[in-house]
Amino acid sequence: MTSLYSTSLSPWEAAARLFEPTPVSPYLHDPVGWCQNRLGEFLWSKQREIAESVRDNRRTAVKSCHNAGKGLPLDTPLPTPTGWTTMGEVQPGDELLDENGQPCKVEAVTPVWNEPCYRVRFSNGEEIVTDAGHLWSTIRLDERHALRERRRQRGLAAPSDWREHWTLAKTMSTPEIAATLRTGIGQLRHAIPVCRPLDLPEVNLPVHPYVLGAWLGDGTSIQPEIACDEPDREIVDRIAALGENVRKTASRINWSMAGEVPDRPLLRHRLRDLGVLGNKHIPMVYLRASLEQRIELLRGIMDTDGFNSRNSVGADFCSERLANDLAELVRSLGCIVHVNPGRATCNGADAGTRYRLMWRSPFNPFHLARKRAAWVADNVSRRTIRTIASVEPVDSVPTKCIQVSSPSALYLATEHFIPTHNSWIASRIAAWWLDTHPPGEAFVVSTAPTYKQVHAILWEEIRAAAKKAASRGEPLPGRVLQSDEWKLDDGTLIGFGRKPADTDEHGFQGIHRRYVLVILDEACGIPAQLWTAVEAITTNADCRILAVGNPDDPATEFHQVCKPGSGWNVIRISGLETPNMTAERIAAEPGLAELFDKLDLGPSTEFVPDGLRPLMLDAGWVADKIRRWGVESPRFTSKVLGEFPDIGEDVLIPPSWIRAAQERACEPGPRSILGVDVARFGSDRTILCLRRGPVARIIGDYSKQSTTETTGCAVRAIAEHGVNETRVDGVGVGGGVVDQLVEAGHDVIDMQAGAAANDRDAFANARAEWSWAIRQLFEDGDIDLDPDDDELAAQLGAIKYRYTARGQVQIESKDEMRKRGLPSPDRADALILTGAPSPPLTEDVYEDADDADFSISLV
Repeated sequence: MTSLYSTSLSPWEAAARLFEPTPVSPYLHDPVGWCQNRLGEFLWSKQREIAESVRDNRRTAVKSCHNAGKGLPLDTPLPTPTGWTTMGEVQPGDELLDENGQPCKVEAVTPVWNEPCYRVRFSNGEEIVTDAGHLWSTIRLDERHALRERRRQRGLAAPSDWREHWTLAKTMSTPEIAATLRTGIGQLRHAIPVCRPLDLPEVNLPVHPYVLGAWLGDGTSIQPEIACDEPDREIVDRIAALGENVRKTASRINWSMAGEVPDRPLLRHRLRDLGVLGNKHIPMVYLRASLEQRIELLRGIMDTDGFNSRNSVGADFCSERLANDLAELVRSLGCIVHVNPGRATCNGADAGTRYRLMWRSPFNPFHLARKRAAWVADNVSRRTIRTIASVEPVDSVPTKCIQVSSPSALYLATEHFIPTHNSWIASRIAAWWLDTHPPGEAFVVSTAPTYKQVHAILWEEIRAAAKKAASRGEPLPGRVLQSDEWKLDDGTLIGFGRKPADTDEHGFQGIHRRYVLVILDEACGIPAQLWTAVEAITTNADCRILAVGNPDDPATEFHQVCKPGSGWNVIRISGLETPNMTAERIAAEPGLAELFDKLDLGPSTEFVPDGLRPLMLDAGWVADKIRRWGVESPRFTSKVLGEFPDIGEDVLIPPSWIRAAQERACEPGPRSILGVDVARFGSDRTILCLRRGPVARIIGDYSKQSTTETTGCAVRAIAEHGVNETRVDGVGVGGGVVDQLVEAGHDVIDMQAGAAANDRDAFANARAEWSWAIRQLFEDGDIDLDPDDDELAAQLGAIKYRYTARGQVQIESKDEMRKRGLPSPDRADALILTGAPSPPLTEDVYEDADDADFSISLV
């Protein structure tokens, strides 16, 4: 039988080659020297240990802590919660913004690279320059059509907001997008959802945003005066209602705002202090104000200078700076804006350049009654997505990449707020293996739990290694293809990346070479049958297996091979032992210093080049995980310490179920439930979780909010996501949120976790019943979690349960979790709120001290 993966050599041909004399590479027994001299790359101690282990041992398993890497030019602007920075300036610890408009921290920064670059243009004229290795999350045309058809068959409307469907996105490099830019009939294939409105806190502004906006639109540049004709008198009435002293001047249409106002400086002085008198622009403090404040600013501008145009709105300016500022304001509200320069005329004469801005607005951008009435709501999906129109090679420029803490690993780049993405040593070992063994006698196979991991991670790094060798004038043999295959110039296949079916024990048959190297990437997620398939093609003494992964789940084959006596050489990489853990960096993080003392560890003194440090685990990242996950969390044990956690039978949700949920891609259901876990102050956080059928995502994460602010966040989420049912943790301060939502006319379920369960024989209280319902979704495979939300995964994996003397399930209390060194599981609590099988009972609330702790927020 011919194998799907046949290498074109028969067993007899392969056997004959064993006896042919072959040249020996000087680096055959020196993978470290090969990396240094062929690619100019430095290996730190653990990387050297891995490379030499593959050389010397038939089987190598690497239990690795979490690690970081694609590049943007150094002058690429990056929006931040307070303004702008550039890719060249950004450093670990800096704050950027993710695709949901939420602040995120930079966790790592790479050295500067000089790789082939491309200019990516979008259908609205926006563009960005990236290097060849840059990764994008795109929703392809066929996926968009398929979703529309699935919804049509269910009797549902077509998608109106592509930001709800990031789960359809595929990760692709820039050259891959270029190669598949159009379909067979010429349609553009790739599109990227726009960012959500920036979700930033309210700030204290010296001039009300609406007043500033109206003055920017129709005000006199050098004084606090505004032009407003009588039909639009409501504009100046609104300004007066906002506290400014407004009076009519001798002019027919001019109104002065120069009068005194109680408890505030003159408006002239406030405008001067903002730097806008004689220099009209939108100050950065306004561009990074809260959503409500930015909308009011826009309405002031639009009431005076804006217009309706069928299902779009727009504004004209003769000031390029003011036009660019308005474009940034509109983009910060989650809209795609088109800026079109043209000629302005006055009484038929040329008056210079006019900048016309046009966009589709999901909300009414006017207060002025005549404009507000003329506005047409636009809910078409194309306002929430950008189509990639072209990808063209450009001259190479210095680039670097960053890793961010956002759950999706996405961050916003360029002034257009474009969302962009964030197995290195294994790729170098693969390249060394094929470069140093006789051509045609060696073979590399790689696999991973999903094809996306095979293609976009390891083989992307292998392609990068081949490009680097070629750029140094010493190309590797043959060609590394985008199809994740490596072929010699005569067409002989010498390597591939594949993802066979999980149950296929013959998934790699047909490979007959003397020197076979198999790489198991993300090894913890690879099922036992594929390990059997790998063993079947590595039976001779010259073959090697390298398994690399986070040691997440002890109920896996990866855990078995990492046990003593397994016959594998096991290497552990702890995040606490990397060269970044210097005495200075440890001392700067009190929580980390305490952990080092507890474990009796010393700082690292290992030398590595400065350019390598940003690629390693950062001390600040570890300190953050101590705070967010807790040092006793199974997630911390695997992701930081590089060890398999001790998972007992009392864990509510096993790690394998959590990992499966993060790898699952389900279709959202028609009904949506919003869970609101409320925390007022302290270290706890207020979390909003949206569940649409099996698909659950955290859509809001806030700290130190009042109940009024939390209510506002919930109201926006209900409107934005079309929520069918809202469930709020009504215990303690959450009761205020319940009351305010009810007063605002919303139907709310007051979730009382200390109440009696529906099934009182099985569960100690309502919270235990809700938690078990969520557990059942995991067990049945009916839940889809964000694959990048490590914090939610950590919290879910840390919750334990026990049985009472009456045989009821009881979930451990917050105090018990604190005694284990764990933080409040706020994200998990919000998800659990959505899991109640039916509206909970509210009577029989236990007053016992032990049970009173069982609110869903664990307060």
